[in-house]
Amino acid sequence: MLGIFWLASQLFRILGTPIFGVSSVLFYLVAYGAANLTALLAISQIGELLGSDDIDSYAGLSRKAPFFTGALVISLIALIGIPPTGIFIAKIYVFTAAVEAGLMWLAIIGVINSVVSAYYYVRVIRVMFKNYDSNKETDPMKTGLFVKLAIVVSSVITVWLGIMPSWMLGMAEIAAVSLVGLVK
Repeated sequence: MLGIFWLASQLFRILGTPIFGVSSVLFYLVAYGAANLTALLAISQIGELLGSDDIDSYAGLSRKAPFFTGALVISLIALIGIPPTGIFIAKIYVFTAAVEAGLMWLAIIGVINSVVSAYYYVRVIRVMFKNYDSNKETDPMKTGLFVKLAIVVSSVITVWLGIMPSWMLGMAEIAAVSLVGLVK
């Protein structure tokens, strides 16, 4: 527990330094939020379709539910931090802010965490695209328009933040100036 609090205090050290650090973390939160929303919505629909949350039950999902598979792949690629997603840009900014704050070790831990998470996320992607037992077909799923729309919007935001991050980075910087002004 103390280790978690200590790590959190180092994060606040980044937040408390330059505006760049605060705006980087704010941008990261938006990018992470969009990717996570996509993943959670897709996973909930996949779980309902398959009747299981077991990763091995995702075998052949790319043929059973291509829409949800695509959304989950986009979100997992984003969570790894691969371009052209917003989290890729956000990680560059956050790691740069950590290095500028003299916390090189924290940036290194972040990179190691990215590599470890990539291993697990790529495993899920591989399972979704591997062959499956065609005798275990599932019925087509009826998903509401609102859920599909939410998945599309969050997926688009996830990629858009990687392709055109300047608007959101500008908004994050404006928010950071306000937040830092409140603290002083």
